[in-house]
Amino acid sequence: MGLTTSKLKAKLCEVIATFRTSFVRELHNKAKNKLELIWDEMKQISNNVNKNPDNIDSLVCIMKEIKKIVKQEMEMEEKINPVLEM
Repeated sequence: MGLTTSKLKAKLCEVIATFRTSFVRELHNKAKNKLELIWDEMKQISNNVNKNPDNIDSLVCIMKEIKKIVKQEMEMEEKINPVLEM
């Protein structure tokens, strides 16, 4: 008595291919969203730092942003590394 598994094998291959495509697409979307958030944060910091200091208050604001940048530098690596590993 013999069993033919060719149809089962073909269906499993089809299911695996569909799952792989869905998984990769979802992973790509997650990575893209995380990178967009990081990029927006970097643009906001850049805009704040690149302002022309009109008075002492704006200069103080720029200095605070620079301090924030130094503090967030390591955090930025921690945010980017998981995305790069995806």
